[in-house]
Amino acid sequence: MTRTIPILLLTLTCATFVSCSRQDHVTPSDDGSQNRGASEATPQKPRVGTPAPENQNWTVLTKADLLGDYDGDYFQGIWQPSDSDVRQAIQEARPYLENLKKATSGDYERQRIEEVLAGWDQYECQVIGHTKDGRKLIFLSFFPKTDVEEATGQESASRWRHHYHWVYDGGTDYWQIEYDCKTKTILHFATNGDA
Repeated sequence: MTRTIPILLLTLTCATFVSCSRQDHVTPSDDGSQNRGASEATPQKPRVGTPAPENQNWTVLTKADLLGDYDGDYFQGIWQPSDSDVRQAIQEARPYLENLKKATSGDYERQRIEEVLAGWDQYECQVIGHTKDGRKLIFLSFFPKTDVEEATGQESASRWRHHYHWVYDGGTDYWQIEYDCKTKTILHFATNGDA
């Protein structure tokens, strides 16, 4: 009996493990879109404490990174997305914005999307994995590389990798998207307001 409980506990833990990072089979449909069939989830060790390469233009923030820099209640259930999850979310952002630009009827929104796309290579990105209504989401917050370059000293220049960088205004220099890991879709896009 004493050996059965740990094995049962391990089995239940593995059975209930849900991962955003899984290998999906993608097949094109007749209309050119992609249908994704879920396969078995592959557990991965979290990257907690692993420093991001200095030349990488994005970083995943931990719950500790948010403490003291963020006082809102939007981010609940903080979790660590894998590098492949983040890359996929960022990779899907550009085509999403290009399609949104074509679909939008408002000149103002279209212009803001065009400004973001025009400056695409000029952004750094902070990534926050969180849960909302039982869904695993990845929040991506983009801001200009010049914010980092203007910081003096090595400690200040790399501060953005471990401290939430939030600006209230700034227009299209600061924008955000949210990605749903299960559906592999972007839920929304927003830019900051103009002062």
